[in-house]
Amino acid sequence: MGVSTGGTGDSRAQTAPLAVILVLAMVIAGSTLVIAVGGQAISETQTRLDGERAENTMTQFDSQAAMVAIGSASVQQVSLESSGASKYTVRNGSGWMNVSYTNGTSGDVTTVYNSSMGAVTRTSGDSTLAYQGGGVWRSDGEGSVMISPPEFHYRDATLTLPMVQVRGDSSLNRRATVTHNSTTQHYPDRDNSDFRNPLDDGRVEVTVQSEYYEAWGKYFETRTDGDVEYDHSNSRVTLELVTPPESTTVTSALAAGAGGNLNVQGTGGGPGSCADWNYLDSYNSSNTLDDYCSQTHGTNGNVTYAGDITMSGSANFEGSIRGGGYVHLTGSSYVTEDVYYSSGSEPSNSRVGGSVEQIDGVESASPINTHVGGRVNDIESDNDNGDAGVPIDGSDRLTGSDPTLESGTYYLERVDMGSSSVDSLEIDTTDGDVTVAVNDYIHVSDGGYDITVTGGNDVRFYVNTSEKKGGRTGLHVGKKSSISTPHNNATQLYVYGKDDFNATIQGAGSSSRARFSGVIYAPSGSDGPGTVTVGHGDVYGGIVTGTANINTQAGLHYDEALAAEQALPPDADVVRVTYLHISVNSVNVTSG
Repeated sequence: MGVSTGGTGDSRAQTAPLAVILVLAMVIAGSTLVIAVGGQAISETQTRLDGERAENTMTQFDSQAAMVAIGSASVQQVSLESSGASKYTVRNGSGWMNVSYTNGTSGDVTTVYNSSMGAVTRTSGDSTLAYQGGGVWRSDGEGSVMISPPEFHYRDATLTLPMVQVRGDSSLNRRATVTHNSTTQHYPDRDNSDFRNPLDDGRVEVTVQSEYYEAWGKYFETRTDGDVEYDHSNSRVTLELVTPPESTTVTSALAAGAGGNLNVQGTGGGPGSCADWNYLDSYNSSNTLDDYCSQTHGTNGNVTYAGDITMSGSANFEGSIRGGGYVHLTGSSYVTEDVYYSSGSEPSNSRVGGSVEQIDGVESASPINTHVGGRVNDIESDNDNGDAGVPIDGSDRLTGSDPTLESGTYYLERVDMGSSSVDSLEIDTTDGDVTVAVNDYIHVSDGGYDITVTGGNDVRFYVNTSEKKGGRTGLHVGKKSSISTPHNNATQLYVYGKDDFNATIQGAGSSSRARFSGVIYAPSGSDGPGTVTVGHGDVYGGIVTGTANINTQAGLHYDEALAAEQALPPDADVVRVTYLHISVNSVNVTSG
């Protein structure tokens, strides 16, 4: 009987070919994977290298074009790297730039430059490289980045913009020739008196419309820290730079621009004023706790007016007068120190304690309209009104009968003492300065209402009003009422206004005087209509305005400590520009 072995020999014979097949399959699969992955890596590497070569080529083009546009070369040739489906073109109307200046006094907008920039582009798939405005940019359809910076330079309040404008053939081959077309100086312009440096109290805006506007904007943010706004729907970005108001000090009891006149009538000082019937005199709040009435009054109650000055009645000035027009002294008016006049007849020496001299005129402080408006807008959008314990309601009005504002920055629609539920306002500066932006006015009604500054730091009001609101001026202090600082220290309180700012410090008789301690700083420039009127009241500090009407029993007492203080504080949040240098340098780009 035979024995079965279960077919073992046949199974062994089949196993060897199957193993070979499996090994071959694994080798083929592995090879395919290596080829696929390696091919993708090679493709990505090739794409990256092509992009780097293209960027290097465009950066080289940037350098050569700059030599022609703003350098000494009249012509340059550049080899253009090209691979695959990439191509170079000139887009004559691609993008534009607008540079404008807004006068802070008049609000007039002047266009300095407005024209297309043009571009040289290299496209490859969804990616575009471009030379535009003297810089190189990349766009992938979902945003843009800067490869090299444009010809835009901001340093030390000076903006230098030698714009490079591109024109030329629509299609370029492997070599481009760059030639110089023209250079036009737009600012400053010796033939245009409005296009002169330095700029004063205004705003410069640079707007770029471009496929690469986001990268332009990021560059503006990096290089200037200016106010940059994006208009995504129109592919635009705008940079705002502010021209700073001139740095100045208050060196006179009264100062004004050429657009205003000084009118003085009646008898100065009077009972209850501590002024010995003087219209103007001086004191010094530095290094003392004595207020005006506790000091021996000085003779630095000076007047500096770019316009005409008329004094009548029993006006007595303990100081000097410097007038940019005529100085007319009548009645029993008397000036204890020197008198300087610019036009008209010479004032009588019998009414002057010092010398009389004719001069060529008086410079006036420039308006601060842009500064005031900008501060009010900034504070309205970012303030401490909502902090716990701040007595300001949702309508931006003071609440309570006797509120206190402490260190911080606040926005108010108006400050209304006496005619609302608020009787008195304390501004406590013990822990730091207080800044208040006011949209309408500061009104302290008749009847013993007051705003009182306490502590040793400063208070600054910025009043935005450009017209009377409800018949009220930008600042009013009525009879028996006051705005006061510790020991009549005028350096602790400034009220800033535009060139049409109006103020009244108006009492009624010796027992109902109005009092203001601080500085009213609202220069009118050459033609601002601002006016300050004082009657039956005292100002301890200084006034800078347009026209001033100093009426019966008014007392203006100059705080000599102001001479050491800058009238406008440095504002770290304002990006300043004082000098503009703008030119357009046109180049032609052709094949060959």
